[in-house]
Amino acid sequence: MRPPPSSNRAPAMLESRTIPTVEYKDFSREVHERAFQSDRVIKAQMELTYRCNLHCVHCYTDPYNDRKFFPRELTLTEIKRIIDEMAELEILYLNLTGGEIFTHPNFFEIYDYAYRKGFLLMLYTNGTIFTQAIIDRLKRSPPFSIDVSCHSVNEEAFDRFTQV
Repeated sequence: MRPPPSSNRAPAMLESRTIPTVEYKDFSREVHERAFQSDRVIKAQMELTYRCNLHCVHCYTDPYNDRKFFPRELTLTEIKRIIDEMAELEILYLNLTGGEIFTHPNFFEIYDYAYRKGFLLMLYTNGTIFTQAIIDRLKRSPPFSIDVSCHSVNEEAFDRFTQV
């Protein structure tokens, strides 16, 4: 029975409907199975930038981490067009990577654009330039996941590996 229009609907809604919860492993298995059955791509990765504050010895983008290569990066317009195309393909997960994503001059404009398109955003970062402002900004529209690379817990080894 529906409550009268003048009544408080929130308690009535809470009593009559619950949102089911599901464990991520079950959700992931179901999503991947449906994607396989329908021959669909559900994950994509976009390298936003060559720029990085580190120079890790293993990194394939580090040779391009130089100002002379920055003009070769995709423009904001190109990035948005590609995001639109991925949305049309109904990509579910979008991994934003680089270089270091937070060094991209338009990172949050790109992030917000993709977030509004409904992607489950996964961020790959070296974690060395997190600021309280970045953390607060991400809290407003949280990503699905943040992967932080950890090359060593030993400061000297880290510095050798990242060449800082």
